[in-house]
Amino acid sequence: MERILNLSGIEHEIKKNQSIVIPIGKRLFIQSGYLVECFNEQWLRFIGPRTITKVCSLPHITYLGIAKKNKLIEMEQTMLTDKLHEWDCVNDHSDTRETIDLIAQNYYARHFPANKRAIIFWKNIAEDIGIHQGEDCVVPNILIQNNIADCLGISREYLNSIQQSFTKKNMMSKENGKIILKNWSCWCRMYQEIFR
Repeated sequence: MERILNLSGIEHEIKKNQSIVIPIGKRLFIQSGYLVECFNEQWLRFIGPRTITKVCSLPHITYLGIAKKNKLIEMEQTMLTDKLHEWDCVNDHSDTRETIDLIAQNYYARHFPANKRAIIFWKNIAEDIGIHQGEDCVVPNILIQNNIADCLGISREYLNSIQQSFTKKNMMSKENGKIILKNWSCWCRMYQEIFR
C-alpha cells in the first residue's frame, strides 16, 4: 500500500514533452512520473517518482515531463527539514557543481562515435532511474525512440541498428516494453573506458 504524503506546496501536473521552470532555491517532490533536468534543451539527469530534488541555481534549467502524466510539488527547503526522514522517498543531493560537470560531460561526449554516446546515455539513465535486478539493470519504459535519437543526435534508424548490435552482443534486451541492460558491471566498465 502506497503511503500518502501530506505536502504543502504548489502542485504541478505536466504532460509528456511539456517543460516547466521552477524558481531557484526550491525543492521538487516528484509524486509520480519521470522528469529530465535540462539545460538549453540538453538532457542532464533523469528524476524518477518519489524523489526530492533541489532546483539547480544555474539559469536556463528546465524540467521536461517524459511520462504521460507527471505530478510534482514545488516547495520551500524549510518544509522538508523535519519530515524528510519519515518519508519513503529518495533525496537527490545534486548541486550546481554536479550540474556543471554534467553539462561539460555532455559537451565532451558529443565528440564520441554514436555507439559510445548510446552507452553513455543508457548507463546514465539506468544509474538515475533504473532498478537493479541481480546482475542486470531494468530501465522503465518511458522514452520513445525519437526522444533517444534526438538526444544522441542520430536518426531513429541508426539508433535501432546500434541497439540491435547491443542485443546481438547480449548487452541489452527488451521485455514487456522495458529495456534491460545485461551485466550492469560491464556497462559501468565500458562507461569508464570511454572517459579515460
